[in-house]
Amino acid sequence: MSRKTRRRGWSTVFLGLLLGLAIGAAWTGSRLFERYGDELFSSERCIAHWNGESHSLTAEQTDNASLIAAVGLQRGLPEYAVIIALATAVQESDLRNLDYGDRDSLGLFQQRPSQGWGTPAEVTDPHYATHAFYTALERVEGWAEMDVTVAAQAVQRSAFPDAYADHEAEARAWAAALTGNSAPGSLSCTLPPAVPMPDAADSLHARTERHFGAQVATEIRDIPTMSTVVVLTPSDQSWGGAVAHWAVASASTNAIIRVEWCGYLWERDTGAWKVGQSTVPAPCDFAQVQVTVTEPVNS
Repeated sequence: MSRKTRRRGWSTVFLGLLLGLAIGAAWTGSRLFERYGDELFSSERCIAHWNGESHSLTAEQTDNASLIAAVGLQRGLPEYAVIIALATAVQESDLRNLDYGDRDSLGLFQQRPSQGWGTPAEVTDPHYATHAFYTALERVEGWAEMDVTVAAQAVQRSAFPDAYADHEAEARAWAAALTGNSAPGSLSCTLPPAVPMPDAADSLHARTERHFGAQVATEIRDIPTMSTVVVLTPSDQSWGGAVAHWAVASASTNAIIRVEWCGYLWERDTGAWKVGQSTVPAPCDFAQVQVTVTEPVNS
């Protein structure tokens, strides 16, 4: 083989390697953008304030966090279980319901159908996946006395057992707000104007029932405008703050424009809570939460 032929051969190999690296980088970049891009560019943000810190999520992430907390309450689990679940979901999926993952891992908790977590359809159903996580956690003897990362690892069997600790402060902030164990108004969302949603009230009723079970009663009050008031009344009076923050966290997917509880009012057009302007009076042990949704005329 001549020197020129050898040189041409090495050039072909080198170009092939460069092409392979470029394809790999493009694929990796697309996955990273799919997973994290909306955090950089989304105008829909929610913030939990806790212990002097503020932790921000997109509306999609907040919606999933609210489901995880609501299912924990529905099951009668303590706030610590919700903290563990949230830290796990942040690490595994960044609180997104992913349709891909390592090997056959899928969903919020990257559960593997091949390891007995359920079918692909089941583990990509956030409600099913969350119940499955809590069921596995409750089977871990002494989980309530374990560090967050130890308890999470006992469920997940991850190759990175200490990684869950990185998200503990964030998980504690969101768990405190979404279980009602932090100050009123400790969770707020800044969202674009609501798009009228057909059957928004019925959709919110169904969502409330699925997330909280029979623990939260709903009453739909039609008013002669594009808006409808849905009254949420928890059976447990201590759940008022949890339900109010859950409603704000759900606002992006339910055309919610107002949430009122305990003398506090959250309005979508400002994104902030106001004190003393709600029609639902204090004291805060009065659990009723009024949520206003917007529906198209003649829907």
